[in-house]
Amino acid sequence: DDRKSERLPGEPREEWRRGEQRPAESGQTWRQDMHLMQRHSVLFNAVLIGFFYLNMYALVPHVLARKHWLYYAGAIVACFILVLALNRLIDYALIKDDFRPGRPIYFVVINFLLVFGLSTALRLSGDRIQFEREREQRENETLKSELSLLRSQISPHFMFNVLNSLASLARKKSDLLEPVIIQLSQLMRYMLYDTGEKR
Repeated sequence: DDRKSERLPGEPREEWRRGEQRPAESGQTWRQDMHLMQRHSVLFNAVLIGFFYLNMYALVPHVLARKHWLYYAGAIVACFILVLALNRLIDYALIKDDFRPGRPIYFVVINFLLVFGLSTALRLSGDRIQFEREREQRENETLKSELSLLRSQISPHFMFNVLNSLASLARKKSDLLEPVIIQLSQLMRYMLYDTGEKR
């Protein structure tokens, strides 16, 4: 009796080691125990999946992303204690003939850490990608608005006339070519930079 009460989760039955059961009974009991272990795995995985989505869609974006480090650490510790408690609850709910179908504590800890790390990494990387996309979209919109403003300020007919005048002066090798180019440069500088600073 003492040995049965000290048996760890998932540990073989005492009577299996002593060989007290007949082969048919042993095989049937083994199948029942495997079924209990499978049920425990399904329920425990459901608990881990719940924590995965809780961390990914609630704790990381609403607590960690706002740099509430202590609150986030406390929430993770609370979730870990809850997972341990649920694992033990499932273990005792499925116990049959003193056979505990649960997993050892180190198994629970490792799985919790894996789920915690994966959900946190996925959420942070997804938020980073979304942030970069939004930043690129804002830059593209700003560039488009600046180009639209520039097009509205510069009349195409005005530019054609200026270029034709410059070409005519160049053919005549006129001394007025250089002053006209300087004036055009000053005008373009004013339209591109000075008006942008006023905005």
